Amino acid sequence: MIHNVIEQIKEKQKELVHFEYFEKPMAYQKTLKQLTTLNELLDENISVQAYKESLWEANELVQMLFEQIQDAVVEREKNS
Repeated sequence: MIHNVIEQIKEKQKELVHFEYFEKPMAYQKTLKQLTTLNELLDENISVQAYKESLWEANELVQMLFEQIQDAVVEREKNS
């Protein structure tokens, strides 16, 4: 199911570019609404929510490690 939603999102994104390029505002707005609905459907999926949460946690860990490395480098520079 998730794969199908993702494929539909990709298709709608292509359509949006097409409609914008050929200046078709009504079709653009209709497709934008459909794309918004598909994105909401994807965001509501439990697997997607769990994946986003794990990415958030991983990002926090990377940020913490980066700060520690940065502090160590600054401290080393002070002592040199």
